Amino acid sequence: MRNEEEKLLQELSEHKKGARRSENQKRSAVRDLESGEYTRLQVMEKYKIRADASLLDWCQLYAVDKSKYLRKKRHNVSTKIKAVQEIQSGLLSNDQVMEKYDMSKSRVKHWIQEYSVAADKEENPSLYPQSNTDSMGSKKQSSKEKELEAALKAAQLKILGLETMIEVAETELNISIRKKSGTKQ
Repeated sequence: MRNEEEKLLQELSEHKKGARRSENQKRSAVRDLESGEYTRLQVMEKYKIRADASLLDWCQLYAVDKSKYLRKKRHNVSTKIKAVQEIQSGLLSNDQVMEKYDMSKSRVKHWIQEYSVAADKEENPSLYPQSNTDSMGSKKQSSKEKELEAALKAAQLKILGLETMIEVAETELNISIRKKSGTKQ
């Protein structure tokens, strides 16, 4: 068994970008994942797998319980907003959210781009006035309004990031940053 593992590691070290994996390598990666000794990310790192989809395809071919590796389920909007809030608040890292919600790194990035303002709206609804719509219910905006909205979104995201950094510094590093009420200037 030890000799087989050494041979596999040798094959992996010689693996060239874009080259196909041997069936033995694929089966070993799936076996490691199924054993529970490695997380999905650790298996991808060990076997130098670049795409989640590759590992998922291998699991669908070689896993003992193939039903565990069916294509990813869809998440509702509230779950996506919750995941983004967990990242932005520092509660979870991107990798932890990937594991928790069983999704790829690119999907996490997409959720952050799409739902970071929605997550902030849910936390601070007073900052976001209801938008005006015409009788058809669709927005008609000039390019200037779109530019302003984009700038506002960027500013709100920056503020949220800075507030999160201050909170982390105050709680984890015990650094008092915010002005306390009643202090002299």
